[in-house]
Amino acid sequence: MTEKSSETRNSGLSYFWLAVSVLASILVWGWLFNYKMAIVLVVSLLVHESGHYYWMGREGIKKRKMMMIPPFGAIAMSGEPFPGYAAENRIALAGPGIGLAALFGFYFLLSVTGQSMWAAAVVITAYINLLNLIIPISVLDGGRVIKSTLFSLNYYFGMVFAVFGLAASVALGIYVSPIGFLIAYGVWREIKNVSGARKDVEIINAELQMLKDSREITVERLKMAETLIGGEGISEEMRGLLRDDKDEMSRLKEKLDAKESELASQKEIAEKAAYPTLMTGGEILIGLGSFVLIIGVYFYFLNLMSQYVVFSPLNISDLIKYFN
Repeated sequence: MTEKSSETRNSGLSYFWLAVSVLASILVWGWLFNYKMAIVLVVSLLVHESGHYYWMGREGIKKRKMMMIPPFGAIAMSGEPFPGYAAENRIALAGPGIGLAALFGFYFLLSVTGQSMWAAAVVITAYINLLNLIIPISVLDGGRVIKSTLFSLNYYFGMVFAVFGLAASVALGIYVSPIGFLIAYGVWREIKNVSGARKDVEIINAELQMLKDSREITVERLKMAETLIGGEGISEEMRGLLRDDKDEMSRLKEKLDAKESELASQKEIAEKAAYPTLMTGGEILIGLGSFVLIIGVYFYFLNLMSQYVVFSPLNISDLIKYFN
């Protein structure tokens, strides 16, 4: 199977499982709420996660997938490190940024039909995106914006924020919802990956230095064998032994060169995870400006919908009656 056909097959499987997860989400949320509301939830989440998924591709990430996780939500995942903190920032903002399309779509339907159901759909979409933006946990969208900014300013600023997010998500799991523990696991993996990648770089550098030393010794032995083979006063028996030694050193040198090339590739991957490209001052300002602007738009529409439907903060069960 060629690499291209393998990628096509994997892509097909990803879309299949996405479709299965969408159907499962509609069934679960339809049972918990009702099916009209379930479809609104699925559309809002899919548009949001499609933003992340699409922008990962724009940033050159090939290993990516998206799926619904009923009854908790949806997720877009990258199977490789982000190219840099600026890329991570843009990917994080792409979800709620493109998520505005669902909000504008529901608002358009409200304007055309006047049905309060569409106002409730706007509120649900705003809630989904605002929760991702304003909770300061590093695996959520707003947390990624803050994390990528802080890591670009100072590694320890970013790590302190990540640890804070881990504690906050554990507290969320204990006092609010079990989903907090899933978030905590994601945060812990990110912290482990960053610190682990830095240790990997140190280990690989040490191995590369050992290989370099071994290679130098091998090259010296090769030169010595070549010199002695061509020298005078050497018996044929000794000359044969030197030729055998030379052949052995040549094979060893080839193995060392291959191992060095392999370690260099591993180092490149580890360095991308351990030392992502930092954001420039301009990228930080644009990222934070976009972050504030997107939050402002969602809050504006949330406030606007109070003219059409009655709801309490962060309680979507209040909105079920508008979908009956």
